[in-house]
Amino acid sequence: MIGIESTNGRVLNGHHWPVENPISTMILVHGFGEHGGRYATMASYLNAQNIAVVSADLKGHGKTQGKRGVIQAYDDFREDLSALIDFAKQTYPQTHLTLYGHSMGGGIVLDYGMNIQSDLPIIASAPLISPADPVPAILRFIVTWLARIKPDLTLSQPLAGDKISSLIEEQKLYESDPLNHSTLGFK
Repeated sequence: MIGIESTNGRVLNGHHWPVENPISTMILVHGFGEHGGRYATMASYLNAQNIAVVSADLKGHGKTQGKRGVIQAYDDFREDLSALIDFAKQTYPQTHLTLYGHSMGGGIVLDYGMNIQSDLPIIASAPLISPADPVPAILRFIVTWLARIKPDLTLSQPLAGDKISSLIEEQKLYESDPLNHSTLGFK
């Protein structure tokens, strides 16, 4: 693990799976409630293809500081991703970079490509762009009202392992990982 300083001074818990003289570097952004370390198997496969991989636990995820599942603004994700990209560029200045994001991370890399930096190739795996089921208007109203009264409010949004993978072993790993969380904040 490595420390990666975000532009806002936050230190991200980083993950680095290096290879000598890589042909490419994958910048990996994890999904909601998980962390970059969950992608070690994928990184190992990419390393065998001579591809270096870097990742970081976003604010409020994994071992990075911050209240679980709460961000002040979407810019927090953009700043964290910018820091991760800068780390990859400094570590591997001669390689081709690719952004990869899964679920929430897929939404983050798509947002980054559309709003910040459009010259990096993007792979978005099951990107979280909008909820699969619409949030009822009354629930949106209640949550908005509660967030005004109690700005640090968080709710549990559990995600069962069978929603993550069809592989039983992966489901068990997800559910037993102490760094995963199911907390969603409304700050």
